[in-house]
Amino acid sequence: MFIPLQGFAPDAEPTAAGAVLDGVNVIPTLRGMRAGPSAVTTGLPALAAACRGVHIHQDLDGTFRFYAGTQTALYQDASTTWTDRSAGGGYTGSSTSRWRFASFGAYIVAANYVDATQVATTAAFAALAGAPKAAIVESAELFVFAFNTSDGTYGTTQYDRWWCCARGDHTDWTPAVATGSATGRLIDGAGPITGAKRLGSQIVAYKEQATYIGTYVGGNEIWNWQRLPGNAGALNHECIALIQDGDTPAQVFIGKDDIWFFDGSRPMSIGAPLREWLFADLDMALAYKICSAVDQHNARVWWFYPGRGGAGAINRSICWNWKSRRWGIGTGETIEFAGTYQAAGVTWG
Repeated sequence: MFIPLQGFAPDAEPTAAGAVLDGVNVIPTLRGMRAGPSAVTTGLPALAAACRGVHIHQDLDGTFRFYAGTQTALYQDASTTWTDRSAGGGYTGSSTSRWRFASFGAYIVAANYVDATQVATTAAFAALAGAPKAAIVESAELFVFAFNTSDGTYGTTQYDRWWCCARGDHTDWTPAVATGSATGRLIDGAGPITGAKRLGSQIVAYKEQATYIGTYVGGNEIWNWQRLPGNAGALNHECIALIQDGDTPAQVFIGKDDIWFFDGSRPMSIGAPLREWLFADLDMALAYKICSAVDQHNARVWWFYPGRGGAGAINRSICWNWKSRRWGIGTGETIEFAGTYQAAGVTWG
């Protein structure tokens, strides 16, 4: 008799039929489990310092550009080399700062909270005049958003503040009903804004134990924010993965004590088979290092995180297949950062 494997489920009873209680590089498919992928080279050299963020930008003509940041510089993929796209003088950053990016038409906006928010098209980045410094940037509904901000008007520790530029104009950050530029705070829920991602025409902002959904309503209010019931939240920005589940966009993310799936209605727990194991294995003091990558073609999300006893390195990974709803476990290979990479196209003759 054959017993189908039910995925990586270390929290299951040891006698549970088909549960994979331990393993290395075992990932879920629609038919069961298989060996995970092996590392391959992209043909690019190593960055000058540890990677602190990556971004794929699809331009208006359909071409892709790949960016990566270190604490003090921003680079663009030039096929076999990195082109330095930093503003003059480079950046300061901090020991924990990460680069977050947002695409807005032909423009790429980048922020690390410490330095001035940056903007670029095909050349070097430059300071985005008028924009607040921000820990997080995102775009939705013809707006660029900044979250967890620092500015001269409202102060340098506005961890729960959000901003949006004028509608369709990323260069205008002066709040005005006529243009749609606005700012406000998400104070119903403790702590800073930890992440934010677009969901269709809406935008979702997270604290560690709170989820807010923003809807463009125009008029004097401009953006309406509603806190969802419950205590689902995200540990950091990079642990939030945007997926396309059939015709439905959704977000999956790691919270303080569970893993969640959110399609715009309400967050639903998906962590049952490994929740206890994960939070025993994760170094919570370094949870800000968690990062994710999406394999849309194979319907898989990967999370990479620092394990306990790993001296701060991102050295553990788990994988979830959103079609089979099964879990897998990675190799334990140490990495600096994770993200989705768009390889060069192949021409067939």
